[in-house]
Amino acid sequence: MEYLRGCDIGQTSPSVLSVGKFSSLHLGHRSIISQAIDMAHQISARSALLSFDPKPGTPLFSSSNQNILTWTERKRILQCWGLDLFVKYPFTTELSNMSAEAFAREILFEKLRAKAIFVGDFFRFGKNREGDVSLLTKLAAEYNAQILSLPEISADEQKISSSTIKSHITNGSIGKANRLLGYDYFISGTVSEGKHIGRTIGFPTLNITPGSDKLLPKHGVYITQTLLCGKLYPSITNVGTNPTVDGNRVTVESNLIGFNETAYNRKVTVHFHKQIREQVKFNTLNDLKNQISKDRHAAVEYFKL
Repeated sequence: MEYLRGCDIGQTSPSVLSVGKFSSLHLGHRSIISQAIDMAHQISARSALLSFDPKPGTPLFSSSNQNILTWTERKRILQCWGLDLFVKYPFTTELSNMSAEAFAREILFEKLRAKAIFVGDFFRFGKNREGDVSLLTKLAAEYNAQILSLPEISADEQKISSSTIKSHITNGSIGKANRLLGYDYFISGTVSEGKHIGRTIGFPTLNITPGSDKLLPKHGVYITQTLLCGKLYPSITNVGTNPTVDGNRVTVESNLIGFNETAYNRKVTVHFHKQIREQVKFNTLNDLKNQISKDRHAAVEYFKL
């Protein structure tokens, strides 16, 4: 998969394009993208996805915006899905002031050479969000292109949206989030050295540093699976500030069942299944040790080990 960042995105080959935020790649997003990929194969074009950084609708150049997926995680998933081209276009002040017609002509049809564009029913674009599917369809006719507007899909009797999924994650309702995502919410990062408190009490943990733009779940302990060196381990993962040892920053620490080695500087991915308790400050490390033992037992029962 080719990954382009910036304004220099001109293509020589025709594309079948998906346009949107795609901040979570949930079931609705996958429906749009998979259909675009299928059509691209049918007409011998490249399947392409256009997204924006910062996202439309957020303050320009804000550093506080957190997403369900980091850009690196999005790249990994889209490559697995078989996408040919992923474009991360800068959402600058200049772009925000571009008329809908100019945006469609210059970027979608001329730079990306779109022969078909897949969007959601409520897709809006251009200055003040003045452009809609009707305008896009009218302009597409001039370029012998077609616009395919897809309705929102539902699951668990609710429309699937990234905002709803974000709410589930921040409330600790991981199971609900996973059903709307179509995959298990995950955190990926590099293992760093911690305070060794877990090893001291007999339950060593992998300390994971996620991307700064990663949305983290509600503080607490979760049943998870941790992918390390190509192997998936049952695990429990704590997300929080470690109040028992007077922690002052949010950390992600995973205790793997069946793994008792160090893994510093290795890449890991933690897949979340279920929250089993909220963050608690224990009176002693022995109390913490006893609770971790119970948490591990809950994971063993969950995975039927």
